[in-house]
Amino acid sequence: MITFDRVSKRYPNGREALSNVTFNIHNGEMVFLTGRSGAGKSTVLKLIALLERPTRGNVVVHGRNTHTLKGRHIAAFRRRIGVVFQDHRLLADRPVFDNVALPLAVAATPLKEIDKRVRAALDQVGLLGKERVLPLELSVGEQQRVGIARAVVSKPPLLIADLGRPERFYNMLRVLKPTSPMSVGSWVLTGFGGALGGAVLGEVLELLRPRGVLRPLGFLAHGVAALLGLPLATYTAVLVSDTSVPVWHEARHQLPFVFAGSAAASAGAAASALVPAEDSAPARFLAVFGSLLELASVTLMERSLGSEARHYHEGSAALPAQAARLLTGTGALLMVAGGRRRPIAVAASAMILAGSLAERFAVLRAGPASARGAIGQDTVKARPGELGRPARARETR
Repeated sequence: MITFDRVSKRYPNGREALSNVTFNIHNGEMVFLTGRSGAGKSTVLKLIALLERPTRGNVVVHGRNTHTLKGRHIAAFRRRIGVVFQDHRLLADRPVFDNVALPLAVAATPLKEIDKRVRAALDQVGLLGKERVLPLELSVGEQQRVGIARAVVSKPPLLIADLGRPERFYNMLRVLKPTSPMSVGSWVLTGFGGALGGAVLGEVLELLRPRGVLRPLGFLAHGVAALLGLPLATYTAVLVSDTSVPVWHEARHQLPFVFAGSAAASAGAAASALVPAEDSAPARFLAVFGSLLELASVTLMERSLGSEARHYHEGSAALPAQAARLLTGTGALLMVAGGRRRPIAVAASAMILAGSLAERFAVLRAGPASARGAIGQDTVKARPGELGRPARARETR
């Protein structure tokens, strides 16, 4: 889908953003481009979207060499690419509906189809009901979501996003925004990391000076780490479900429970295999409870997905999904039947751990398959000049 062949880019001021860059991205891949500030990440995205042309080398997108593409073909080329800009680039004097509808209007899509697609896109990013609001009346995060909705509304085969990069991690901690998974996740990771470090320090001090004055602080650190364990275990699920990938977004109410059950089962299984048999009853209970929660949540998730659940039964996600059910269910049964018998507990623990890992792989592989299934390239004709008007008003003109 995308090929960079010895690409270099030098700007008129003499700054060389890229030098002899070569890579390939195939159809269906999800790729993250990271690096320090000024490394050329935004330049790569601009070259892909043909906002810039390379100084040397070749950039091939959808089989077209952008270096030789004529001006009259650029508009059609860009219609097959959805772009999320770092600075949003919204039309400040136009409401949210018109901003999201812009790619469809350019593609001459019928008004009824525009109304349907725009509202669906806004619903995916949590902005349905704000169609008539101007961009300047939204928060920065909401403006970014408008940009995401605009990028996906025409269902392009290729989606690229320039999300920027905080200079330091503490920039993520300047504001706590409960509606932002990234913001909440940053605080959870920071708190858990600090509590875990405090718990380890408390254990070391306890060995050096038993019953020391810092012992209560160690207990407190253990408690804080335990409290943050659940949000830490479910953070990834909340983060991926806050995307437009159908099989993840539509399961946003069940996916955190799948991850929570999987984490609890894994923790209980690992502890059952490591602690003495006479002390393993709480760990065995946690492993069985987590396994049942994971299996029940997966069943409810697939029911709520409807036809989208097929991505867990076919393609690359089918094998790990089936293995997860078999291993987790069998491991839980063995854990109950084996009791304190050490060999059976170890075998059951290994099966539960393997089942938990397989379930994560199933979720990971079902996402790209679902996204590929949602891609469409259909564009049809429309009359211009009535974007954002209620469908009833347009039909009665």
